[in-house]
Amino acid sequence: MSMFVRFQLFVVALVFIPAMTHADPLPATRPDWPSFRGNIAMTGIATADLPANPRKLWKIDAGSAVASTAAIVAGHVYVGTQASDLLALNLSDGSLLWKQHCAAALSSSPAVADGRIFIGDEDGKFYAVDAASGKELWTYTTGDKIMSSPTVVGDAVLVGSYDFRLLCFATATGKLKWEFKADKQVHCSPGIFDGAAVIGGCDGKLRLIDIATGQQRLAADIDEAVGASPALCDGHAYFGTINGSVCGVRLSDGKIEWRIGDDKPTIGQILACAAIAGKNVLVASEDDQLLCVARDTGKVVWTFQAKGGIDSSPVVVGQRAFVGSSDGNLYALDLADGHVAWKYTLGGEVTASPAIADDRLVIGTSDGAIYCFGK
Repeated sequence: MSMFVRFQLFVVALVFIPAMTHADPLPATRPDWPSFRGNIAMTGIATADLPANPRKLWKIDAGSAVASTAAIVAGHVYVGTQASDLLALNLSDGSLLWKQHCAAALSSSPAVADGRIFIGDEDGKFYAVDAASGKELWTYTTGDKIMSSPTVVGDAVLVGSYDFRLLCFATATGKLKWEFKADKQVHCSPGIFDGAAVIGGCDGKLRLIDIATGQQRLAADIDEAVGASPALCDGHAYFGTINGSVCGVRLSDGKIEWRIGDDKPTIGQILACAAIAGKNVLVASEDDQLLCVARDTGKVVWTFQAKGGIDSSPVVVGQRAFVGSSDGNLYALDLADGHVAWKYTLGGEVTASPAIADDRLVIGTSDGAIYCFGK
């Protein structure tokens, strides 16, 4: 499996959230987890609570590897599998509500809004299905695979494709509102800042695309391919690159305020999305490390070393960050110093990211298991 296939992306809002400016506070998340990173700024912050030692509440066999990160809305779990199945489960006990078979593997993560689920497959087909029944509502076929997870803003849903396009659809009808052509594949999921979609690209650009018009506002030269979706906070974008750099970029003018990776601790290629942890940002890499970096300076505050690569994107819950690893473990790290506050051995490699809602955490593994932890 290629490094891009292993990467999980994406985030959406369940309802419209007003556009942010650089002065806006960190966006609040909902009790639900409607998409890959929990909110349209892709901050990876959960408002739910988890106990000091979460207990395994249930485990199910999904039938194939799970690289897709779950969405959790209204007591239901929605997740894709590598066997091309979109599953709907009861959050309470993991029982199957319905299953929708798609054309190809689902590495994209679902986004849920207004009773609809949006997801793309590796044949390039983009789906809208009814959240209650799994019935297909509309589809659109792109020119290449979809690894990007959708973002919903108001009555629009945005998604990237390997055919170099960022696409914007009407959520209700699937009508294509506009398309933006990048120079290479759009692997990451679009975040939202000040009425614009923010995407990093395989073309080494960080772009702001106006949501209303589809016109480019800004293109910052990063000079390294970006697969991870940037976390957006206080007018800045934070993300890692395929070459292993970590960047803090000012969104008003595209200035790279700091970059680490060459002359700082050795960092492998970064496919995981960053998470905002107060004044710091968390970035994980395939060389087994998770870095906590000061958002204002780029100074490394602490480093956590797993026993396998970390393609799973961390999620912040209170004073801890939860993250999976290819070493088969799910970790909870203390944000003060990065020590392991809790650990559970899942067995299979973990490239999916945690989804946290209703005081429960759901995550899938490469051996086809889906776990739920909580009180």
